[in-house]
Amino acid sequence: DARIAIFTPAGKPGQSTADFTIMPEETLSIADLPSASQLASGEVRICFVSSSVSQTPVEIALIGETGRVYKFNERVTTSVEPDRYLVLLKKGDARTFWLSNSIAASTIFVGTELAEDQDFVTTPVNFMDRSFTRMPGVNLHATLYSALKRQSFLHPVFFHSDALPQVWPVVQFLMLFPVLLFLNSIFVRFGAMYGGICVMTSAAGWLVIATFLFMSQLLLPFFYPLLLLGSFGAVRGYIAWAISRQQEQQTRQTFGRFISAAVVDEILRTPGGLKTGSEKKELTVIFTDLAGFTTISEKLSPEQLTELMNEYLGEMTRILFEFGGTLDKYIGDAIMGFWNHPKTQADHAQRATECAIAMQVKLAELRDNGALGQIYAHLVSLNCAKSG
Repeated sequence: DARIAIFTPAGKPGQSTADFTIMPEETLSIADLPSASQLASGEVRICFVSSSVSQTPVEIALIGETGRVYKFNERVTTSVEPDRYLVLLKKGDARTFWLSNSIAASTIFVGTELAEDQDFVTTPVNFMDRSFTRMPGVNLHATLYSALKRQSFLHPVFFHSDALPQVWPVVQFLMLFPVLLFLNSIFVRFGAMYGGICVMTSAAGWLVIATFLFMSQLLLPFFYPLLLLGSFGAVRGYIAWAISRQQEQQTRQTFGRFISAAVVDEILRTPGGLKTGSEKKELTVIFTDLAGFTTISEKLSPEQLTELMNEYLGEMTRILFEFGGTLDKYIGDAIMGFWNHPKTQADHAQRATECAIAMQVKLAELRDNGALGQIYAHLVSLNCAKSG
C-alpha cells in the first residue's frame, strides 16, 4: 500500500495533513476532504512511503489538471508544483488509482503513452524540448482543447501574410529594404566573402528572432524574408565575385608588363599594401645600354634589327623579373628598372647587383651563340637613393 497527504485551500497554516492508505488493486474515493493544512502556494515536496514488506517497488505517477506528469518511486522525495492531481500506482502487474474529488475539471482526456499502443505524434515544435521528442496523441488533443478554451492563439505581426493577405509581399520587401541596402554596402566596401558572412548572419538572426517571438505567441514571417535574403546574397555575391575577377585581370594586365607574375600575385594577395599617389622611399635603379648600338643598327635590315632587339630585350627583361625587379621603360636599346616598389624588398640593392651580373653573363652567352656577335660592350649602371 501507499499513503498520500491531503491539503485543502480552506485549511489554516499549521494544521496537520490528513493521511490516507491506498492499496494496489483497490479504488479509494473520498467524498469530503477533512480539515487539513492550507494549500501550498509555492513548490511542494512529497514522498510516498509503502508499509508493505514486499520487495516489489511501488511506482507512482501524478497527473495534474494542466497536463503536468510526475513519475517517481516510493521513498523518493519529489518536488511538484501546487495542483490537483490524479494519483496512479503500479506494483508489479497490479495497478490502481486514487481518484481525488478535488479534480474539478469539466473535460478530461483519457489516453495512453505505452509504446506498444503506438499513439504518438510529432509536431513542428517538438524540437524546442528535446526531452519530449514524441508527444502522446491524447496530450495533443488536450493542448488544442486548452488553447481553444483559453482563447490562447498565435497572433501574427502586422506585416505577416495572415494580417495582410493581399499586399504582404510588398510590405515585407519594404521592411527588409533597409537591411538589403546595408548588406549591399558591405559587399561594396569589403567584398563577396564578408558580404556573404553578413547575409548568413542576418538570416540566422531573423530565424532566431522568429523562434523567440513564436514562443511568445507571435508569428514573425520567415520563409519569404529568408528566401529574399538568400536570393539577394547569391546574386549580389556573384556580382561582387565577377567584379573582383575583372579587377584582378585588369591588375594583371596593367602590372604584368612591368613586374613579374610572382610580384603581381603578392599585390593581389595584399591589396592594402599598394598605395596610390606619391611616396618617398629608397629605390635601387638599373640602367643598361649596348655600346655602339646606333652604328650597328644602321648596318642591319629592319627585320634583322627587330629580331636582334626582341631577343636581347626579352632575355634582359626576363632576368630583371627573375630577381624581383620592376620594369620602368625601354629607351631604344636601353632598359630602365628598379627594386623596392611596389612591393617592399629589404634586400633590393643585393637583388639589383645579382641581376646586373646575370645580365652580363647572359649577354656573353648570346654573343657566343652569334645572336649579338657584333656587340662587345654592355654598360650597366646601378644607383641606390631615395625617390619621392
